Amino acid sequence: YNKNVNVNTVPKKVKEKKTYLKASRGDLLIRIFFGIPIMIIFAIPMFVTALTVLPFSLKIWLIIMVALAPFFAVGAVLAIPALSNLKLIDEAEKYYRIMNDKLYMNIDDIAMFANESRDNVEKNLRKLIERRNFPQGHIDASGQCFMLSNDVYKEYLERDAPWNQIGAYVIQAWQA
Repeated sequence: YNKNVNVNTVPKKVKEKKTYLKASRGDLLIRIFFGIPIMIIFAIPMFVTALTVLPFSLKIWLIIMVALAPFFAVGAVLAIPALSNLKLIDEAEKYYRIMNDKLYMNIDDIAMFANESRDNVEKNLRKLIERRNFPQGHIDASGQCFMLSNDVYKEYLERDAPWNQIGAYVIQAWQA
C-alpha cells in the first residue's frame, strides 16, 4: 500500500476509442426470426382456404382471409424491412473493410473496390449515415469524398472555408 497516493483523485481520462461503424444485427435477426415463421404459419392456411373454400363460397373465404391476413401482415412488417436493413448493414461492413482504417476515401474508389456503381455506393452511404450506422460519417459538398470521422470533416471544412469565401466573392462580382 502506497501512502503517497491520494485516494480521492480522479485518474486521467482514458482516451476513448471512437466508434466509426455501428452494425448491430441483434434486433434485425429477432425480427426475421419471428416475422418469417409468422408469415409461413398464416400463409399456409390462406393458401389452403384459397384452394378449398374459394371455389364454393366467396363469403366464407373472405371471412377467413380477413381473420388471417392481419397476422400475415404483422409477420411481413417484421421480416421484410429487417431483411433489407440486414443487407444494408452488410454493405456498411464491406465499405468499412474497403476503407482499411482510413478515415476518408474517394467514393469512386470505394465503388471500384466494392464492384458497384458509384451512384449506388453514394446512395447506400447516405442511407447509412442517416440511419447512424456511420455515426460520424460525412460526405463532402461535392459528393466525392466519404469521411468516417467528425475530426476529419472539421479539417475538411476548415481547409475548404477560404475557397468558399473566394467563390462567394467571385459570384458577387459576377452578379454585379
